Amino acid sequence: MIAGANAIVSRLNWLAFNKRSQFSHLKKPNWLLRRWPEWTLLATGVVGGAIYAKKAGINKQTIVEYSSKFKVSVENFIVEHVTEPLTTLFREIFFDDYGDVTDPEEIEASKQILVSALRDYNTTRTLADKQGFIGSLTAFGKADPSLLSSDIRAKIEADSTAMKMDTIVRTMETQIRV
Repeated sequence: MIAGANAIVSRLNWLAFNKRSQFSHLKKPNWLLRRWPEWTLLATGVVGGAIYAKKAGINKQTIVEYSSKFKVSVENFIVEHVTEPLTTLFREIFFDDYGDVTDPEEIEASKQILVSALRDYNTTRTLADKQGFIGSLTAFGKADPSLLSSDIRAKIEADSTAMKMDTIVRTMETQIRV
């Protein structure tokens, strides 16, 4: 029984070796064959850049200076747009460390701008309510009531979206005060 098992194992080894040699042409190509397009483009770019630099009169010192500036800008870009955001996300996700998103002074300035815009809107809206919507358009020089047909006047005066907008603005103003 053991002799039969050894024969089967040796036969399987022989079969595997024969099959491997039959498909040897299908194995993964080496690194150079896989990467030849990149190397070709790189070599073409270097040679083309050298020819252009020679024709344009650019010397080696200028090339070194520009390449160092390029290196610094790439490093700054990676730090600003990759490393810092990923670090912030990692801290927020795993440590619940929510850093300052913006400057508190900027937030306060934005709030003041929004409050003044809401007050201006509220003043304009109050004026529109006193004069009627068409009257407020005339007061601001945006439309002449005689140019509007009676159908359009009726639609403008009965517009319910203005009431909805007024409610939204008042809600925003209340939230800002809180």
